[in-house]
Amino acid sequence: MMHILLAANYNDRGTAYCAYLALKRFGHKITLIFPEDCGCEDWVKISRGTPIPDFVSTLGQKPDIYMQVEWGASHKWFPAGIAELDMPTAFWALDNHLNFRWQKEYCELFDYAFFTQYDWAEKAKRYGIGNISWLPYAADELFHRDAELERDIEVGYVGSVTGQKMPFFESLRQSGVDLQTNDRYFTHEEAGRFYSRCKIVYNICARFDLNHRTFEAALAGALMVGQGVIDKGFYKIFTPGVDADIHDFDDAPRVIKGYLADVERLRRVAAAGQKLVRDGHTYRHRMGKMLNACSGGVTRRRLDIAHSHLAHLKMALVFGHPHFRMKPEAVREMRLALGKDFAGTIFYLLKYGIWRIKEKIQKTIWEMGKRPV
Repeated sequence: MMHILLAANYNDRGTAYCAYLALKRFGHKITLIFPEDCGCEDWVKISRGTPIPDFVSTLGQKPDIYMQVEWGASHKWFPAGIAELDMPTAFWALDNHLNFRWQKEYCELFDYAFFTQYDWAEKAKRYGIGNISWLPYAADELFHRDAELERDIEVGYVGSVTGQKMPFFESLRQSGVDLQTNDRYFTHEEAGRFYSRCKIVYNICARFDLNHRTFEAALAGALMVGQGVIDKGFYKIFTPGVDADIHDFDDAPRVIKGYLADVERLRRVAAAGQKLVRDGHTYRHRMGKMLNACSGGVTRRRLDIAHSHLAHLKMALVFGHPHFRMKPEAVREMRLALGKDFAGTIFYLLKYGIWRIKEKIQKTIWEMGKRPV
């Protein structure tokens, strides 16, 4: 049994909650830290200003691994001293399609980092970020299993129903597709039960990302029909027509109606998708991969960054990101970086500026060609 120090937001609707439960099911001792109240049995409240090495020194049992699950841009908490820890460290970065700019910097403070989106992980590697692996979202067998309910919903969708999506959903209904959506935010349990009532779960995503719904719907036994233009990771896991299927918006009614008219084909593809996710894409599988990576120990690369200007520079770029706007912290870290290696800091900032120009161009192209999401 290992002792794992887990920095995560104990929100029973979030990915970090599923990661925490999966680690518990392995039988490991978990110390969950977060600077806000959460009421978890393994939870320890920590001051936002406390360096992690100082906190570790107060524990009766030294952790074997430090793990962090990113909890979103609304939480301005970046534990200090992670890069200096004398134990393997790992970071699971979520929603890279929204948070890529700061996540690619922050992840280098860890030995091992994981991106949920394959395309963005590959892009980070092209930028020279060498410690990133692909670790997509998953489903939780506790919540998203088939509840064996009557499948009385022909086509379902659980997620945000934005002003951009609503007209498209209405066009589906007008074409004869009986689409039902959530009327509020569902808990994991509620989402699992909803999926268990669906014959088909229709999936669209914000920026071609491989989202939670892809795995959760399949594990609950529904046929997942997702958009064809999507993160390449989808096609590394699923095979359209075999264990899931795809649509291209305009042909969505035809694809959906085709399956509803062929009950045996719908059942066969849905069952294959369910088995695929159950056998290899639950949170237990994801946490197992992170733990296996950490068995490689502390890396020389991370220690080198920790003692160089890059540790300060990367934190300056994170603190200065528009999501956080932590200006005093950003200025302090930037001064430390310049003091350690002025030329190296300026050179990296020039590269960072070029990356930003390329990213803005890419986003403009995407905005011009995006569909109803």
